[in-house]
Amino acid sequence: MEESKDPCKDITCKVDSQMLRKDVLSPEEVQKLMACHYDNENPTVRQAFIFCLYCGLRFCNVKDLTFKNVDYANRLLKFEQSKAKEHSASSGVVIPLNDGLLSIIGEAPTDKNCLIFDLSTYESCCKSVKRWVKRAGIDKHISWHLARHSFAVNILNILLSHHPRMLLLFCATATIKSVIQDLSNTVLLNLFYLLLPYLSTIN
Repeated sequence: MEESKDPCKDITCKVDSQMLRKDVLSPEEVQKLMACHYDNENPTVRQAFIFCLYCGLRFCNVKDLTFKNVDYANRLLKFEQSKAKEHSASSGVVIPLNDGLLSIIGEAPTDKNCLIFDLSTYESCCKSVKRWVKRAGIDKHISWHLARHSFAVNILNILLSHHPRMLLLFCATATIKSVIQDLSNTVLLNLFYLLLPYLSTIN
């Protein structure tokens, strides 16, 4: 009797490693989050997380920012990425600041070594963000790091809507993963300027 053939033989399952699986916040959801206030909210967490949503900063970087990192005259934020400064020649980041971002930072105190955002632990801040997201009625699993992912995805979506040719040139050499991992290069600094109208929605 002839042995039955295995219908699954030679079939392979491939997974797209570049597919974005984590939740991100759309510009509309960011606005919904910003409009949400509740009793006993943490104003420092609120301001710092909004800042990360519009700048793509990691928690470790926003936590260490001092007023010395702010060039008020030229409206720039300058710092070295904590994750890369020990082993990368391109760890420096320069971010243009509009009125909304400058209002979050506030005026410089006499001692410019003071922290801009005096945050507690990552775990504690993530709990505050999750509570805030839930109160805003957003059904997504959002950790602090996903502010960085949201920033990168929103950049690409804005390019797709308003600058499709530039998006094609950019995506020829970059993936969403590379956008998220390298927010310090010159290309992204230029892209950031395209976000300034979007950033003007900060209140």
